[in-house]
Amino acid sequence: MAEVMSGPTLALGLRSDYDNTWDRMVINAADTFRGVVQTGVPSSNLIEKWGYGEPPKTFDRVNWGEQPASKAYRYRTFDTVNFRWMSDVSWLRRDRELGNLGDIRGDAERAANRAAQRFERILYQQLQGTVDPKLLPLILSAPDGAAWFSATDGSGAARFGATGGNIVTGQDITTGPGLRSAVFRAVERMLTFLDPEGEPAIEDEETKVLTVLIPRESTEAAAEAFAQTVNAQGLVTGTSNAGVSNVFMDAGYEIRVIGSTRLTVATTMFVFAGQPDGPVPLFFHDALGLESDFYDRSNSIEHKKRGIEEIVLEMWSGTGLNLPLTSLKVTV
Repeated sequence: MAEVMSGPTLALGLRSDYDNTWDRMVINAADTFRGVVQTGVPSSNLIEKWGYGEPPKTFDRVNWGEQPASKAYRYRTFDTVNFRWMSDVSWLRRDRELGNLGDIRGDAERAANRAAQRFERILYQQLQGTVDPKLLPLILSAPDGAAWFSATDGSGAARFGATGGNIVTGQDITTGPGLRSAVFRAVERMLTFLDPEGEPAIEDEETKVLTVLIPRESTEAAAEAFAQTVNAQGLVTGTSNAGVSNVFMDAGYEIRVIGSTRLTVATTMFVFAGQPDGPVPLFFHDALGLESDFYDRSNSIEHKKRGIEEIVLEMWSGTGLNLPLTSLKVTV
């Protein structure tokens, strides 16, 4: 008769399977949404305080004998909270003793996969401002006091000095020409953003690398807009420049398109600009890394009564929203 694996030994093996899958999936998530989210930011408090300084005053000409105009240094701060996140993998004690565990290792790997999807789930929750009791209990505000996407900042002024803020309306994202045009409108809006000194906040080079999140209904349009080396249609439907080369490719843009059923509005997409290693709008910080506890009949009355054994995984992690200078929402 084959030797029966003990519960603690099985739990150690499952934790190893979980860790391996978790590490791989977190890397995949960070790569998929590079330029949009950052993972693994260190944290050491239940509530973390973050901040950034506004740009210094411009370097201006001063007449001989006059004093340069002074400017008060402004430092904006915002808080984030580390929340408790949990998952588990359980099995019947008798199944273990009889060797009937089936694909228990696969269960551990799938649980790790689910855990790593937290980044994506929170991203789309915050993008769309949806309430989900299983995710963050609130919709994050940016350091300027407004939502992630807003026409105005927290004081009611035009956000980043641009009419419409970081929301572009009146666009068609259901066709290839419309989608191309919509992305250009997003880029052009970013280039109008100003810092508090009235200087351009976004450099043209930053807009050459784009990540575009689209609903699944725009999959064909995205393929036509960005993957064809020769356009089947003009930039605007009905024009006569069909058959010319793709303007995005010719202009040296690097565009990554990510489609998802998590975007529930077929007429809304999101455009993000910037290098993958540059500032990103959404970040995740970890106060306590992944920990695990094993429960069975020896340490839990409940598990003894139910005849189950279980590995429970837990971590403390939070999410923050930076100033969304490189984020655009595009709608009809």
